[in-house]
Amino acid sequence: MGISNTKKKPCEEKQTDQLIISNVASRCSSSVNEERRESFYLIWLDECAKNESLESLRTQALLREINHDNCLFFNQPDQFFVQIRELEERQQQLLVVISGSLAEELLPKLRSIDSIPIIIIFCANYNQYVYLLNKYPKVVRICTTYEKLQSSIRNELLSSKFNLFENQFIKYIRPLNSKNGIENHSAYYSYISFIQLLKQMPQTEQAKENYKADKAIDWYVAECFVYRLVNHAFRTEDITLWYAFRYYVVDLCQQMEKIHQEQAIRSLLTVYRGQARMPISQFEHLKCNIDCLVSTNGFFSTSTHLDIARSFVEGDTDTNNSKAVLFEITVDGFNLQNTIFVDIDRYINSSDEGEGEGEGEVLFNIGSVFCIQDVIRHSSFDVWMIKMKATDEGTDEIKKNLYEKKKEFRQENINLLFGRLLIEMNEYCKAELYFRMLLQELPRSHQDIPLAYDYIGDLNMRSSNWNEAFHNFNLGYEIKKKFFSSNHSLIAVSLNNIANYYKAIGDYSQALQYYTKALHCNNDQPTMARIQVNIAVIHANNKKYGEAIDLCIKAREILQQIYPQPYENTIYIQGILGHCHAQNKEYSIAEDYYVAAFKMSEKVLSIGHRLRVNCIKALADLYKERGMKQIAIDLCQDNLFLYKKYLPAHHISIAYLFVKLGELYEDDDIRKIASLRRALRIFERSLFIEYVPTANCLLMIAEYYKNQNGYDSASKYYNRALKIQEKIYPNNHSIILQTQSLNATGQNQT
Repeated sequence: MGISNTKKKPCEEKQTDQLIISNVASRCSSSVNEERRESFYLIWLDECAKNESLESLRTQALLREINHDNCLFFNQPDQFFVQIRELEERQQQLLVVISGSLAEELLPKLRSIDSIPIIIIFCANYNQYVYLLNKYPKVVRICTTYEKLQSSIRNELLSSKFNLFENQFIKYIRPLNSKNGIENHSAYYSYISFIQLLKQMPQTEQAKENYKADKAIDWYVAECFVYRLVNHAFRTEDITLWYAFRYYVVDLCQQMEKIHQEQAIRSLLTVYRGQARMPISQFEHLKCNIDCLVSTNGFFSTSTHLDIARSFVEGDTDTNNSKAVLFEITVDGFNLQNTIFVDIDRYINSSDEGEGEGEGEVLFNIGSVFCIQDVIRHSSFDVWMIKMKATDEGTDEIKKNLYEKKKEFRQENINLLFGRLLIEMNEYCKAELYFRMLLQELPRSHQDIPLAYDYIGDLNMRSSNWNEAFHNFNLGYEIKKKFFSSNHSLIAVSLNNIANYYKAIGDYSQALQYYTKALHCNNDQPTMARIQVNIAVIHANNKKYGEAIDLCIKAREILQQIYPQPYENTIYIQGILGHCHAQNKEYSIAEDYYVAAFKMSEKVLSIGHRLRVNCIKALADLYKERGMKQIAIDLCQDNLFLYKKYLPAHHISIAYLFVKLGELYEDDDIRKIASLRRALRIFERSLFIEYVPTANCLLMIAEYYKNQNGYDSASKYYNRALKIQEKIYPNNHSIILQTQSLNATGQNQT
């Protein structure tokens, strides 16, 4: 009994209940073959593919997110066909996204090109080109929105025509903390909360009829496609796949918990896993954070046989981008209480009513926590050995957070909460895709429809697309008015949302009217407090700082009575209080509020969180106002160094810090324009467009060129900013008129 130490021939397979049990080596390792298979190219052919509009840049960013650097963009058919011939000679597979007008012209030629099995039309008018679906078999979809384009491409990649795993950024492990105090617990709680949330989603009758929940482990170990696809979903954090596989993932989690209890393993185990290409950033984090915690993304398969794991890194060498590593993990079965793992050999043998040979596979559940013990170079194997131990450390805090999440589940619709968790994780593009998917799938009379519009409008507000937010807020509001009384709490949500829109565009009088209406609805105490905070911001914008401070303090007192405390609201209030005192020239008091907000953000918010960045910017502005510019620059540079170390190179928070540094480098033109250009490159590559920050960055660059007498260059950036502002503000808004005036002034100088 227990973990078998007998070895099975690598090519052998075992059949159980008509399922073929594949050999463990394919699961307890991540090989070069898994990470680098036959590549394909994602090609976009459109007359506007190379212009600098945000729509074009967003499409480019969307395609790069899916396929990274293997993307090509063409606005001329001749160049497109030249490149196609070159790729055909290299036997590359191609997926082509084409505009409607060019599709009509070029599909007769494309139909005979074997290397292009799939074509997706991306256009504004579905009905105009729908006839092409029947006429040309290679045309599989016609998409009119970014969200539909993204989901359509991903769905096609799931087919046998393409390799799903190529060029995807894989996160095998998730850091939970580090030696310099960087915490990632909040992201981990949200990640694990998805599993809890999925468990509460009711299965459809069809799923119940066609799938046996007590065979989830059999399917995982039997069919390579299942474990690869499920783990791919979690390691790339592809939420659409999480949702698609929700029934299977839940069954596997629950069956593992059941089998773990039945097996009751009480022994000390050492298990191994090979990884041929660990990204250098992940490797360096592990190496620099001995005694810190990490969790697994996805189900984590290991083996008690070192040679099985080792076989998948033999011959692999380190590169500038990756390391070949072996995990050596100790598992104390005597003392672990909350770590879920299953001896696969025992499970299979018990189903077969026989012992038989085994491969020593030990499967860990999603989100298992490990403590890093050492990272050393193994002289005999010529690979890096990462030594870890399974641990229950931090699980009490995790359980407390999950308990609070479960309370939320009881109070809010499960379907909507799935998207809300995405927002909490700052996964705004995925959240928007999810809510738009709900709009397509739910009946038009469904009670969640207006609430989905609310959330989409909220996401529009986060991207500062004010016009689109107003549109979606009103769609939700009009539906609600048909079913709810004028003082219903859901009506208050819409009124508050619309007020937020008016506040954003600077119409404070209208905003105050809507906030006041919302305040008189049947609200609970937390909602009442949040509306009061919004009214306080209006008072602050109108320079009524005393009234703003009084309202903030009242709202804070209400929120402090809530458990768990809504820390984001508290941080936001501290920032408003700091702003009010700063405007009153009470700089010491303002600094106390700002520092308190910043320290709280460091403790409870993940690095890169928007509110955490806002705390940094507020402190920097205060130091600059007090004549302490170098302290402000040092603050931004220190955090920029930290963010660049722990976040992707094009994370939007890094752009915010570069912009702030550009503002602070008033007397250093070289550093100023360098910072602004770096920020703009990030804004332009972001899939979730930040309209106002992008426009403001363009205006600052235009102002730089104007001051350098480069009026033509200045006009180019003014015009780009103007196009954004015309998209997001009402016609003839004062901000649009101001930019037009600035541009005209510069043009008169030429």
